[in-house]
Formats: sequence, structure tokens, C-alpha cells
Amino acid sequence: MTRKESLTLQYFRTLKKYQQLTPEGHKKLDHFERGFEGELAFDHMLEQIDVHPLAHYRNWQYQDAYIEIDSLLIFPSSLCLIEVKNYRAKVSCQDRRWSFNNYPGERDICQQLLKSQLFLENLLAEHQFSINLEAKIYFANPYNYPDLDDSVTKNVLLPHQAKDFFQSLSQEKFNPEINSLCRLLEEIQSQSCLKEEIALNKFNPGFHCKGCGDQVQIFHYYMICSCGRKISKDEAIIELINDYALLFPSCTLNAFAIYCFACKEVGYHKIEEILQHNFIYIKGKNPREFLNPYNSK
Repeated sequence: MTRKESLTLQYFRTLKKYQQLTPEGHKKLDHFERGFEGELAFDHMLEQIDVHPLAHYRNWQYQDAYIEIDSLLIFPSSLCLIEVKNYRAKVSCQDRRWSFNNYPGERDICQQLLKSQLFLENLLAEHQFSINLEAKIYFANPYNYPDLDDSVTKNVLLPHQAKDFFQSLSQEKFNPEINSLCRLLEEIQSQSCLKEEIALNKFNPGFHCKGCGDQVQIFHYYMICSCGRKISKDEAIIELINDYALLFPSCTLNAFAIYCFACKEVGYHKIEEILQHNFIYIKGKNPREFLNPYNSK
């Protein structure tokens, strides 16, 4: 199974097409892009060392406790929690105080890991599972190899340590409780949801290139961007509807709203036809309303 971008990363990438991001918005986008790159690097590393866990839950979430785990791996008798870090800095730690060569002051980068670890420990105890739990921060960027002391080495996994660590977990004797644990994790896992964050200052609607974000030229059957990307008009309308749905997750979809969002550059009836063929009808007649796939309610 391929790891998917988080909804928050999709949101900021889409928002960048339609308005100039604030410095804080650019910072958030960079943070989520680096995080996703690190998670992909972790997945690639598992493939390279030829380790195959019984199950691999990517971006596992439990909304009731605000838990989000980058990778949750199931081995024959162990549950392994991985928090991926992909800093553009050299990291060091003394007495559990983390510092960075390009950032003033100190940070506690173990907080999310320890919160998730405590949640899983309580979950295992509540259901009386005798299953080993491992919790590690994985530094995906080779430049990150941290200067560590003994206070945190048990919670850190470096790329050159990964093969031996995961192979040892793979060779454990099978614990039948693992099957029950997998069913439980799938049962309580929350669907990804997105809070509406959009600010409409200097918002620039219309058709934009998915690749570079520039506005496109519209022809009778297709649309083309100055970067060379060319797609059919139907594909462009579907992209635009998906962008609208992601930016306004609390809104249902209807042809008139999409028609205005498209700056009336394509026909109203064409938009309604594409909604009918690609989205779930809810109610109404003029306009018809369709389900927003990003609405978590």
C-alpha cells in the first residue's frame, strides 16, 4: 500500500494555487512537505532492507485522543510505533534537551512519541494483550545523525540501525493475540478529517495548473498551461471541483457554486453533468447538491 499525502498537506498545496500564502502558511507547507518526504524515505528504507511486517498502518489516527502516528508496524509478537523526523539540521541531545545547529534554543521532540506510546500502552493493558511495544523516533535525513547521550538512545532509530532492529522483530515467535490487535486497531482507527482553515484574502479562483499553480488557457476541448501541462476540459473541471471540496470541506457541492469558483469560464450544465457522474447526489433540484468527499460529518 502506497502512503498518501495527509489532508493538511493537500490543503496547503491546493491553497497555494489560489492565493499567496502568508509566511506562516509557507512555513506550514514546508513543514508538512518535509514530513511527507521523510515518511516516504522510511517506507523506501523498509523495502530496501527487505523487511515485511505483518501489517503497516501509515498515518494511523485516533481522533478522540488526538493521536496521529506516522507508522504503526505489526510484527509476530511486537507492535512498533515510529515517529519520523526529517529536519534540515544537525541534531544533538544532552540530558533529554534537544538542540539544532540552525535553530536557537531547545525543543522537546519526544513529546508526540511519548504521548502515542502512553496511549498504546494503555490500549494494550485495557485489552490484556501480552504484546511487546517498541517506540522509536526515526531520523530520515542522513544529515540528522544526532549526537546523543544515553538519556534518549532507547527512543531513537537511525538508518544504519534499522535493518538489525526490524529483522530481530520479524524473527520473533508468533503471538496469536496479534490478530486480535490488528482487528482492534482497524476498528478504532479514525478517518482523516480536515478543519476549514481558509482565509479568502486576495483569493484568486479559476482554473490553475496542478503542476505549477499558474492559471491555464482554456480551449474548446482541453486546457493548457505555460509549463506545458495539457489536460482535457473534463479532467480540469474534476480537478477544480476537488480543489473546491478540499478548500471548503463543510460545504456541499452544487453546480452554481462551482460555476462561480471557475469564474464562469466553463458551462454551468457541463459542471452539473460532471457532478452527476462523479459525486454522490444528496438532495435538491435547482441546484442539485452533492456530497463533499472531505466532509467528515
